[in-house]
Amino acid sequence: MASAPPGTAKVTVTALNPSVDYCLTVVAVLDVDRVAHAEPVCTHRVKRAG
Repeated sequence: MASAPPGTAKVTVTALNPSVDYCLTVVAVLDVDRVAHAEPVCTHRVKRAG
């Protein structure tokens, strides 16, 4: 998970394994009872020979 202040356009998510695929979703907390979320975006890593 990563947090960012309002208006942020880019966030770096750390501690991910570079050999594993991930699906990430951006969720914006609008207020205590409302959130908005984007469609998930998944990585598709290329398998290295060896």
